[in-house]
Amino acid sequence: LVTNNHSPSVRFAMRGGWIFILCIAWAQRAIAAIGPTIRASPELRALQRTAEERLGRYDRTLGGGPDLFIALGRVPEAGQLVTDLELEALKTDAFILRSRNVSGRLLVVCAGRSIRAVGYAFFEFLQLLGFGFLHPLKPVL
Repeated sequence: LVTNNHSPSVRFAMRGGWIFILCIAWAQRAIAAIGPTIRASPELRALQRTAEERLGRYDRTLGGGPDLFIALGRVPEAGQLVTDLELEALKTDAFILRSRNVSGRLLVVCAGRSIRAVGYAFFEFLQLLGFGFLHPLKPVL
């Protein structure tokens, strides 16, 4: 029973609007399938969500798409480009940003010894893609 006591969105859903909501959810998944695959180590899940938000629509026309794989931190795919010895040799906030074509896909690895270092690597990657970030001490001309 739909009454005026329910919120407008609840009334909409109760009157059959749930079909519309399902269509929106399906469309969002379809858009996400356009972007790159992003995998992160467990302690970097927040960074992975940010990466998915920023790069979810980074499709083939922009140089991304399903043929782009981004590895954040110590995931098995990152071991193809960065060894544990290289990571151990880094200072705390130093990072490695590498890319290579592996089996027809572009693999990009953002790695470092700390969570912050991996964040720095991903920030550098975004800047190389053309993302701009405002900073009060770095005027943009």
